Amino acid sequence: MAKYKILCLFMLVQTYLVFGAPVKKSDIVFTSDFNSANGRAQWSKLNNAQWVKNGNTKNTCLLVNSEGSTVFANLNLTPYRGMELFCCCWVKADNVSKPPQPYMGVKYMLHYKSVTGDCWKQVNDVYGTFNWRKLYFRITIPNDVSVGEIYLELQQSSGRVWFDSISVIVLNTPPTPLKSLKSKITHSSTQFRGVMSPATFRDEDIKTLGMDWNANLIRWQLVNTLPKDKIYSLTKYDDWLNAKLNELDKVLIACKKYGVRVVIDLHSPPGGRDSTTETSMFYNKTFNDHFISIWKRIAQRYKGNTTVWGYDLVNEPVQEDLPSTEMNYRNTQIRAAEAIRQIDSITPIIFETEYYTSPQGFVFLSPIPLSNIIYEVHMYAPSSFVYQGVYSKTPSITYPGLIDGRYTDRNTLKEILQPVRDFQLMYHVPIYVGEFSAIRWAPGAAQYLDDCIHIFEEYGWNWTYHAFREWPGWSVEFEDGSATGIPQKAIKDTDRKKVLLKWFAKNKKH
Repeated sequence: MAKYKILCLFMLVQTYLVFGAPVKKSDIVFTSDFNSANGRAQWSKLNNAQWVKNGNTKNTCLLVNSEGSTVFANLNLTPYRGMELFCCCWVKADNVSKPPQPYMGVKYMLHYKSVTGDCWKQVNDVYGTFNWRKLYFRITIPNDVSVGEIYLELQQSSGRVWFDSISVIVLNTPPTPLKSLKSKITHSSTQFRGVMSPATFRDEDIKTLGMDWNANLIRWQLVNTLPKDKIYSLTKYDDWLNAKLNELDKVLIACKKYGVRVVIDLHSPPGGRDSTTETSMFYNKTFNDHFISIWKRIAQRYKGNTTVWGYDLVNEPVQEDLPSTEMNYRNTQIRAAEAIRQIDSITPIIFETEYYTSPQGFVFLSPIPLSNIIYEVHMYAPSSFVYQGVYSKTPSITYPGLIDGRYTDRNTLKEILQPVRDFQLMYHVPIYVGEFSAIRWAPGAAQYLDDCIHIFEEYGWNWTYHAFREWPGWSVEFEDGSATGIPQKAIKDTDRKKVLLKWFAKNKKH
């Protein structure tokens, strides 16, 4: 009966699409029925793969038992342009060898082409031996896409893998524009220009920023360095946080002395991130509730401190799976903001979007129904340029120039940031760029930083560069150099530092 209902729902949705009915959240885009001949006919010809019994649903599933085996199904994406899809399947593996690259091995993947090139979205690092487990990811469909493919594959690995219960549903459609919200924080030009903080406090660092560099904002990271086995202990977490808040007290005293405002950035929330880098508290009520109580403590401790520019609730929230409504990334931050407002009605609250606070997160965002909310974005795109050589050896990529098959310059960066600009103009809300950077050895890094800042300044966004005296790879005080060898402290100002100093010269102390 359950399968019959699913099949009827699938047919109903397809009928609606044919006759132009609007697509809604939870509509089914694709579902597998390996038990029927018609369902199996959706998939390509099997190569070193076979239909077998005893799947996750105790019925037919697909067994791939040879390296290089690929099975795919075509997927019409035209009705879902501009929407966010949730892709899910169940997988079991037996003795799958570790592949040479993280994107190889067991693959459940969605592929499509757009004007920006090919997109391949999947879950990485899937290999070994394990019983049935769920693989899932989210993906936003561009407005120029027509056809895509779902791939089931074993790449550059030996072993056997079973696939079952493949599904794709509509997770988000662009929100209906609400009546514009007038924020109490309004400005027509950039007022604050600064940096992300070092790992630890030193008075001389703050003095350098405020007096020598003329920066007037620092995003102070409360970043957790606890061992993995202690991340989930709230007692250990609170011990760490208490020590960091004691240090923050000293930071605020120094910043007041040198004319620098402070963003309190809870970089590491309770529970940290799980093995897939998702934010644990979106799936764990104990961590979620503790997060709310932490912000009550912080607000109580720092309310009325005019050196605090804003409360930055959670750094780069990530949730690929479907958490409860109460604990999702948006409602968790709303609960924290409401708790803060009961204590502190004045200090701005900084809200971060999903997708690691990237511009993409603004596509499906609607405003938070509270006062003095600032919306944060992080800019690390194109990632192949910004992160080149950080995680693996890659060919040198120059900016401006051909990046990911597309000529990329300031106009391209504007296109990437357009969802943020659209959101700002629609709702008249302030935008804050909490992080942006380019690795120091990236050819054209200084030009990239300057182009980013030109855009921020044109739109009146406040910003903090990532990062100041944190890691040599991002530091503007180290020579451009290369990804190999020992980093060398620059004798003269680097071009990247000159860019920052040029813009910091516009700052006024607040």
